Amino acid sequence: MQCDEIWGYVFKKEAHKLPMEAHNNSIGDAYTFVGIERNSKLVLNFALGRRDQATTDIFIEGVRGATAPGRFQVTTDGFQPYVSAITTTLSDRCDFAQLIKVYAASTEGEHRYSPPDVVEALPKPIMGEPDRKHICTSHIELQDLTMRMQIRRLKS
Repeated sequence: MQCDEIWGYVFKKEAHKLPMEAHNNSIGDAYTFVGIERNSKLVLNFALGRRDQATTDIFIEGVRGATAPGRFQVTTDGFQPYVSAITTTLSDRCDFAQLIKVYAASTEGEHRYSPPDVVEALPKPIMGEPDRKHICTSHIELQDLTMRMQIRRLKS
């Protein structure tokens, strides 16, 4: 299973909120957390909310309800709230690893919205005995790209 989150917004982007809207969490940045099975691309669970520990916990609790008690492997990016959510909720049934991406520094004159280049991806086992050759997030990242390209609202 691979997990990731994709950015979107409700009503307006977080940076465009007025001072009186600053503490209104019903508008602004919103993230869709998605977990897919890497071979069939079956979506095991998704959750919509802020990119925080609370939404991550809700998402991983949903993964627990969507999976059988058998052993499986989970890979995420380096988002830290996954560590406590998965080790707390799925410790009895999964092996867990993160794929930490190291990005290059921006070069002079690069466009503000240009994505930085990934110079290295470091597999980091977190819990259990994850198979190193399956520590990968490419399937979920491709799904994120497909969603951004097909759903106009997700284009920044």
